[in-house]
Amino acid sequence: MGSDQRSYAPFAVIISVATYGFVAIFAIFSGPAIGQYLYASDNFANNLSQIVKVRFGEHIDKTRMVIDVKHPTDLSYKTSKDGKTIYLDLPKATWDATNAPLAGKFIGNIVEFGHTSTLKGSRLTLKSNTPVRIKPPFFLSPSESHGHRIVIDIIPSARPIIKKANLSLVASLDNMGALPQQITEVAQLTRSQNPYIQRAFPQKKIKPTQLAPRRSQVPPRHGRSGQSQQIQPTFQPPYQAKDLKKQTRLLRLSNTYVRGSVGMQLLDETSNDGNGLYDQEWDPGFILSGVIGTKLEDGFRAEGELFYANSTLKQVSGNWNNSVYNTERVQGDISSVAIMGNVVYDFRSNSKLTPYGMAGLGMSLLSLNDLVAGNSPMANDMDLVAALQVGAGFTFDLDRRTKIELGYRYFETQNPEFSDSTGTPFESVFASHSFLLGARVELN
Repeated sequence: MGSDQRSYAPFAVIISVATYGFVAIFAIFSGPAIGQYLYASDNFANNLSQIVKVRFGEHIDKTRMVIDVKHPTDLSYKTSKDGKTIYLDLPKATWDATNAPLAGKFIGNIVEFGHTSTLKGSRLTLKSNTPVRIKPPFFLSPSESHGHRIVIDIIPSARPIIKKANLSLVASLDNMGALPQQITEVAQLTRSQNPYIQRAFPQKKIKPTQLAPRRSQVPPRHGRSGQSQQIQPTFQPPYQAKDLKKQTRLLRLSNTYVRGSVGMQLLDETSNDGNGLYDQEWDPGFILSGVIGTKLEDGFRAEGELFYANSTLKQVSGNWNNSVYNTERVQGDISSVAIMGNVVYDFRSNSKLTPYGMAGLGMSLLSLNDLVAGNSPMANDMDLVAALQVGAGFTFDLDRRTKIELGYRYFETQNPEFSDSTGTPFESVFASHSFLLGARVELN
């Protein structure tokens, strides 16, 4: 009777609208990616660190910046063309929201400090009143009064030092950081061998040790005397704090998360063909959703979802069982229990608000529960059918592990077949629009 055309036409329309919507979301919210992303060491490959505190200190020949972090993490840095702006990228270290504002606490050449959240980390921006250069940073293990620290010395420069595009300055903070295959300067971490640590933090009774050569040597550094000092890095296992427990992995999957959502369902008018042709309208209903997922590479996520949705019958109009109906004296509801496999893509964002798009396939059990029009029972049956869904929305980072999600979902199934109260089979349609609010918690 034409119900097939009404059933399948929305697929093409919705997919087209979703495609244009994803492009618009990407253009408006994604923005450029920040800097060059570096991989953490194997010891902390799947662990996010946290910036606990940022401190500044003034010395005779430099301004010292100390970044307190939860545990070792990678750092990259560069300066602007005029030498007055410094960009520090920590791609796997989030910003602790409890940090006190640094306004009015700057000393030395630093006159302004800014923080920006990246996809999974942070960018720190420092502005100086004169051109500066940066000594290779180094890392300090925890002491009695401080935890893990990154130390960065900022030195006035007579003229701007312009870094070329192919020069990456990387601090390998735990001797395991993956370095780009480009010209690289490495911050040596061994306390007894690093001349910067020795000069800034003198250590007593430290005897020089003979270091075993590595296959790839670090470029020599020249001291003030003009003589070349060849520093050979050695491997030191990263310091493991007693309170830093190894994170577990659910189902042996890394980057696993769970999400719970609740929302409103708006069900399209259904057209039924069998023992007459009639339409049914539904009141706004509700939807409950539970998800377990894992993060993949390049911004993708894979999810398994189970949800339940329900809407109450509002009106019946048309011809059924040789009778004409146009009444709101109705009873009953329709429910859907679905198991879906979803693919989600998170667009890159420079803020805590991250847009995403998703699509999924699965199966749905549709149930007509005690439908009554007037005083006549109409149907009480169920059918298992294939289903698809597409959607889009936003996530907002509350902290390192918790995110709030707000999303829209279009859900449609294969045409279900039911039997009415007279035993006559009829074909129907099912399509809905849902608006969901949920919370996502990362388990590792």
